[in-house]
Amino acid sequence: MVFRQQPLADVVDELNRYWPGQTLVLGEALRQRKVSGVFEIDKPDAVLKALKHTLGLSAEQYTPYLRVLREG
Repeated sequence: MVFRQQPLADVVDELNRYWPGQTLVLGEALRQRKVSGVFEIDKPDAVLKALKHTLGLSAEQYTPYLRVLREG
């Protein structure tokens, strides 16, 4: 899936359609951060790792069905 300068919240909302469970983005400033990239929708762990490293996020998985992104 390709994204160009999309708010992180929109990217996560779109990816949530394909992933089991729910990924939440906490904080309005973070939700509005722009994201560009090509992501493999069948590899949520790889996508979250890429977002974590490129945007300096904290990505925590609380259950197999709940992931939370917040400022690093």
